[in-house]
Amino acid sequence: MSFGPRDDSVHTGSVVFNQTFRFPKNLFLSTSFGIFSSDRYGFDLEARKYFLDGDLSLGINYGLTSFISFSGFNRIYYFDKFTWTGNVGIDYRIQKYDLTLSAMVGKFLLGDTSFRFDINREFGEIEIGFLVLGLQPVLLTAVSIFLYRFGRALIGIQVWLELDRQRIILLVT
Repeated sequence: MSFGPRDDSVHTGSVVFNQTFRFPKNLFLSTSFGIFSSDRYGFDLEARKYFLDGDLSLGINYGLTSFISFSGFNRIYYFDKFTWTGNVGIDYRIQKYDLTLSAMVGKFLLGDTSFRFDINREFGEIEIGFLVLGLQPVLLTAVSIFLYRFGRALIGIQVWLELDRQRIILLVT
């Protein structure tokens, strides 16, 4: 049995400080800084405004992160060149059908500009979702089924279909 370079040492997981502020007229601002998942550190800022008794919301997100890695107790590797990310999104909930429609466009870690469109329907503690994720030069489509209990996903499956000019790939996660 062999271990990778990080499996035989102690290293940190996520260490994040977060504060959410609620302002008048259903405006929320969330700030986070620390060590995030995927070996990233930096800060993240998100603002969200709710309309129509909370059924409609508009959000904007901005992040500035860089690479960090821990090796045992005596080494920290980090990069001081930061990458900015950001997105703008809208969510609309149709309570009568327990249906949520979401759309988002943004710039992500690899510098790619992408869009995402989601349709999610809840049936008690089960949520079934469909999403389309547009990346250059591919278009990803997924169907998700998740079982929730007390707001946490207990089990889920996503089936992804990748479409580009030459091939179709099916991914199950």
